[in-house]
Amino acid sequence: MVIYLDAACFMANTFAVCPENSLNLNRLRAIKDYVEDYTSKHNAIIDWTRDSFYMALEIYRNNFRKTGENVECISSPEDRTKEFVSTCFNFEFSKDFEKGLWFVIEEACLKTS
Repeated sequence: MVIYLDAACFMANTFAVCPENSLNLNRLRAIKDYVEDYTSKHNAIIDWTRDSFYMALEIYRNNFRKTGENVECISSPEDRTKEFVSTCFNFEFSKDFEKGLWFVIEEACLKTS
């Protein structure tokens, strides 16, 4: 079975792990590229197409906002926790996959800062 992360799921996980409230689109793409090494080894894909990205901004407009070349996480602090993201976005993921995903996102955030 393929694990599918749409843009909203990827951004929710990224903002749950990275300390910043705003990320430049180029940096967000670099984080995604770094994380894809992990996801490809676990039969998972990240949908980072234009349609998926703009759909995430539309559907989750209370969580994400694009301002110029940045994406801001405007979620409340409670909605940015790993627990919330786990329940609302990662409910189909195994706990092992989820923990590994958070680890590589954290690593990517540090390496791309």
